[in-house]
Amino acid sequence: MEKKKKVIAITGGIGSGKSYVAQLLAKRGITVYDCDAAAKRLMQQDAVLQEGLKKLIGADVYQGNQLQKSVVTKFLLASEEHQQAIQQLVHPAVATDFLHSPYNWIESAILFEAHFDQLIHPDIIISIIAPLQTRVQRVMQRDQLTEAQAMDWINKQWPQEELVKRSTFTINNDDDTNLDQQIDCIFNQIDYHI
Repeated sequence: MEKKKKVIAITGGIGSGKSYVAQLLAKRGITVYDCDAAAKRLMQQDAVLQEGLKKLIGADVYQGNQLQKSVVTKFLLASEEHQQAIQQLVHPAVATDFLHSPYNWIESAILFEAHFDQLIHPDIIISIIAPLQTRVQRVMQRDQLTEAQAMDWINKQWPQEELVKRSTFTINNDDDTNLDQQIDCIFNQIDYHI
């Protein structure tokens, strides 16, 4: 019988700094599977997923074989039902891809909201949190969004307090707290050599 791999999930709302923490982990030799990047890759490469998206959103979601991100974003922001419909298509494909990958660490912004945790069954969950205004500024700068658009994305996700309640560990990315020290503290409490 094949042994289940140990899964360590990193989560946090948009703009909390999950990707930055993943970069710090990479400096320690730990590669973190990026769910967003994997979803984009699979939407570009997986024929079954592409057909599902065309049926759900419409043929204009692809120009040739190129995913039209603006069409997807508009669809996602239109309603919660649209978000759930896309998640039901994309998340199983991402979960399967991750579980068949060599990685143990995974980054997912909507681990709980989309019930992605039920697909990957993490052993340890680490939440990354940051002050709201910091998150808004990061999202506006990174994604070239207005403050209202950034808040719209943030408000579609769970409150940080809920993530913390469901997590094994929390990293506070408030620009004042040393992230390396927090990571060291977590490493001292878990067996990260897996």
